Amino acid sequence: MRSFTAHPFEDDWRDFATKAVRDYLQAAQGHVYVVGNPLQRDFLKVGKTGRTPEKRLAELNNEAVVGAFMLVASWEVLDRHYVEKAAHRALSCFARVKEFFQGHYEPVCAAVAKAVEEDRAVLARAGFR
Repeated sequence: MRSFTAHPFEDDWRDFATKAVRDYLQAAQGHVYVVGNPLQRDFLKVGKTGRTPEKRLAELNNEAVVGAFMLVASWEVLDRHYVEKAAHRALSCFARVKEFFQGHYEPVCAAVAKAVEEDRAVLARAGFR
């Protein structure tokens, strides 16, 4: 891969890349959440939303499900798309159906929290947030 070091447009390229990342992160901001349904014990949904977790919870509860979903945990993140994928990868050892994982809430929430913290550390090292 070529480096732009000592290139006449080095500052322009750096500014362009920084702005592109900032624009993406602005659009990708949101929340990653864990919700559960008392009638489906140890079956948790790990999802993302660009709205508040409470608004997403209201939507989920309007989808004709048996019982009501309850918010177990949520995290505000800069890139909800990436963090949700990272959390799903971290939960690969759990039985899964789409965004639902079978497991106790503590290890599920711990895996999601770890994905959130790893993403925050990477973004902080890159100078974001």
